[in-house]
Amino acid sequence: MTAASNWRDVKAQARAADPTWDSAERVARRQRMREQLLASIGSAQFHDWDDIRAELDDGDSDALHAERVRTEAWVSDFDLAEERVGWGPAHRASNGPHLP
Repeated sequence: MTAASNWRDVKAQARAADPTWDSAERVARRQRMREQLLASIGSAQFHDWDDIRAELDDGDSDALHAERVRTEAWVSDFDLAEERVGWGPAHRASNGPHLP
């Protein structure tokens, strides 16, 4: 396992390996890429789950019930597996919203 690196050291190594890293062209390119990324994230449309369910509902309530049971069983198995390794709901409640 490697030791943790300081980001300043890593950037210094990158600059030593590639002297054009801080060139105006490269800095402008990184800025454009950053702006494109933020624009794509900002334009993402999030749907209301009720709308999605209504759109996908084909009237087969038996299949819907079977899928709910299967999903609940999967979630239960997942919670049990987390409990076995000590990361279950009780652990999360005592340690805050983040795991271990």
